[in-house]
Amino acid sequence: NATTTVATPVAPSAITISNIAANSVTALWKASAQIDPAVPITYQVNIYSRQIVGFGTLLASYTSSINSFVVPNLKRTTSYSIGIKAMSGTAVSPQSALVVFTTGKSKPSAPTSATLTKSATAVTISWSAPTDDGGSVVTAYLVDKRNVDGTWTNIANQAAKTIDVAIPARATSEFYRVSAVNDQGTSDP
Repeated sequence: NATTTVATPVAPSAITISNIAANSVTALWKASAQIDPAVPITYQVNIYSRQIVGFGTLLASYTSSINSFVVPNLKRTTSYSIGIKAMSGTAVSPQSALVVFTTGKSKPSAPTSATLTKSATAVTISWSAPTDDGGSVVTAYLVDKRNVDGTWTNIANQAAKTIDVAIPARATSEFYRVSAVNDQGTSDP
């Protein structure tokens, strides 16, 4: 009986992780040499959960035709590991060494539950903290007032979740908005 040996691609190496964001990262690795000129090398990019001891379960597997890949759909401030296999037709390399990475933080979501309470001389604007702090402490709230021309002017940068604004002398409509701030940026209002 004749036996046919199929060449196996070399496992990808030198994996680096860059462009770390709250929900994605970019992986780049040393390309594996093509073993058959008629069959291009493709890559299987495997994402695993990261546990305190050992590595977790396979969460997702993607295919890339080049030696880099933007890994999508990750959770903020979460640790993962990545392993990559080279494929040439039906031949598959061993998986690369696993590389651990942690996704980043993001700006917070908008403050919620804004209310207005009117007194004889002022209107109190109150709000609740954002439902998502972006993985980082909310350090301030920006309160803006809309100008007649439609632009906005900041009237307060504060930690408190309430502000009193004077009632105008004549009847007019006024508009305010509130944004949350953390070390990653400012939320939408």
